[in-house]
Amino acid sequence: SLSSSLMLLFFHRFTNNLLSVFDSGLLPNCFHLDPVIWRKRELNKKADYLVNHTMDVRSSWHQFCPMPFLDVSLNQANFIIHFDGGARGDDCSAAAWILEARAHRGSTLFEFPVALCGKFMCPAVSSFMVEAIALESCTDIFAKLVSK
Repeated sequence: SLSSSLMLLFFHRFTNNLLSVFDSGLLPNCFHLDPVIWRKRELNKKADYLVNHTMDVRSSWHQFCPMPFLDVSLNQANFIIHFDGGARGDDCSAAAWILEARAHRGSTLFEFPVALCGKFMCPAVSSFMVEAIALESCTDIFAKLVSK
């Protein structure tokens, strides 16, 4: 079916994005853990908020954030991506994510946003599909960022 073909495409692209990140030399801190960890909704409030915001404004958007400190490089950072997808009945769907960096400046650990994105879809698609879209989208940007 078209839906399963699209899902397969998103997962191929996601896998290629992760391989690109690994090829650039950025590796997970634990090789035995999955690089994608599914969390309960209450532990994913940032991405959940961005999904709802995207459906509220009914349009796609993206934002790249300036580095908060000139003496901190993204090469010295650890990254976390919060992503989510959701639907409002048959009306609309959205996929959204936020890429954050964690870096030390002196003895203090700072966490700051690097990029955010929301993708609006109307009419609605399945929640599983928008989660796959969010996963592919955030890993695409992350792979491009670390390959620079």
